[in-house]
Order: sequence, then C-alpha cells, then structure tokens
Amino acid sequence: MAPRAMAFHASSPSKKDEEEYVAPTISLRVKPRTEESIAALQAETLANTSPSKGGLFGTGYNELYAYPLGIILGIPIICNDWFVLSAETQLLACFMTFSVAVWSQGGDAIRKTLEERAKAIIDEHGRLEGLNIEAMKELIDTHKKRVSMVEDVSALNDLRSELIEKISAARSMQLQYESNEDIERKLNMLVLAEANAEERAKTELVAEAKASVTEQMTESKSSKKAALDLAIDTIKGADSKKDPVKDLFSKFFTEKIATAKAGSGKTVKLSNADHADIMAEMAAFAKKEGLEEIEISYPKEVPMYK
Repeated sequence: MAPRAMAFHASSPSKKDEEEYVAPTISLRVKPRTEESIAALQAETLANTSPSKGGLFGTGYNELYAYPLGIILGIPIICNDWFVLSAETQLLACFMTFSVAVWSQGGDAIRKTLEERAKAIIDEHGRLEGLNIEAMKELIDTHKKRVSMVEDVSALNDLRSELIEKISAARSMQLQYESNEDIERKLNMLVLAEANAEERAKTELVAEAKASVTEQMTESKSSKKAALDLAIDTIKGADSKKDPVKDLFSKFFTEKIATAKAGSGKTVKLSNADHADIMAEMAAFAKKEGLEEIEISYPKEVPMYK
C-alpha cells in the first residue's frame, strides 16, 4: 500500500513510513502575459461593459457642472455642521486629492512599471524553471547512462564467468594430461628399471655360471678328459653323445632354479653393495622428481617371490 493511503488507517503511520515517504514537489508557473493577451482582455472587458452616456455621473451632462453643484450643496452642509471641517477631514481631503491626481496623471506609468516588474519576475521565474528542467533532463540522461553501464558491466561479468569456466576446464584437462603423462613416464621408468635389473641379473647369472663351470673344468680331471674327447671327436667328425660343458651349465642352472623355489616366501639378506646401489638409484629418482624432502629408506632383507 502506498504511503499516502496509509493515512486513512485507524492507526497513525509509523516513523519508518514517515521517513520513507517523500512528498511530491509541485511547481506552479504563471504564464506571462503578452501585449496581445492584454489587448484581447481589455477588448473583452469593454465588450462586456454596458455602454455609458459619459459626463457627470453617467448622465451625459458636462462634468463642469460638478463645480457649481458642489458649491451649492457644500455651503448648507458646512453651515449646518452636517460636515465638520476638522484637521482630520482636511487631511483626508488632501490625501484623496493627491491620490486622484496621482491616479489620473501617473496611473498609467505606475501600472506599466508594476507590469514590467511583474513580467521581469515571471520571466526570471520561467528562466529558473527552464534551468531546473534542463538539470532534471541531464540527471535523467545520467541515470540512463548508469543503467546502460550496469548492463554492460553485467554482460562483461557474464563473459568473464564463461571465460573462467573455459579456462578452468582447459586447465583441468591440461593437469589431467600432465598427470597422465607423468604417470606414464614414471611407469616407463619403472619398466625400464625392471628391464635393466632383469638384464643385470641375467648378466650376473651368466657370469656366475661361467665362473662356476670354468672352476669345475679347471679342478676336475674327468671333466677335462671329457672335454678333450669331445674336441677330438668333433675334429674327427664323429658324433659325441655327451657334452661336459653343456652338462655343467645345465647342472648350474638347475641348482639355481631349485634354490630359488626352495627360498620362495623367505627373506634374503642383501649385500652391502646391492643395498648401496638401490639407495643410490632411489635418491637419484627422488632428486629428479623434486622430492628431496622425502626421507628414503630400503630394507636390507627382502622377501623372495615365486
């Protein structure tokens, strides 16, 4: 309900309502009269006035008859004290004479002066009203520009939000891609490390087998004789059913397989050299990945797997 209508309730309006209500400003402007409007008004007044005969009191007689008529009537009135010529009446008569003289001689000039002053006041008031109207128009234009600016800022905010969402989605995809790439790289490094470890284990196993077979061939006379017979048969082109070197290698690998199966699920103690190599590789990997603050440790006993 509007604040004006609240005054018709039984209860008086609250202080909050009085503070919120702003009385409308009513501006009244008197339209200045032009010479044409004044002439038209005078013509209308003369048209509505009944025609007068003129002369003394509208009787048509010459106004000069007023002098003898005044003397004839004034003498008995004064002699019979019907009208007392005191100082007050004389002053009143002088004032009336002065007023009539001023009105008859300078009335038009006074009227024109007052009308010009009134016209100047009305023109000044109109000019101020025009300035107020122009100021209000400028204020309205300013508010329109502010509303347009708010709409532009709102559109920019929407565009900014959309851009942030796109950047966030792109950044998320980039992080996901980088994470996948990093995981893939680390897995490849693990596969490579595993392949290197497997290759190194094979190399060490072959070297150990070679050393073991060489030692057995050096110390065993029967093995030397069997190897010599194999060489002679090969030179002669005869078939040999037994290869002592091959048998020694087969025996070595068979024993290694049996030892590995027997030790499955048990712990094996690493040598100091192997443990140092593992720790060095782990430290290099952590330094490469920027994980120097992580404390690295590795057990000296590891379980054997099948």
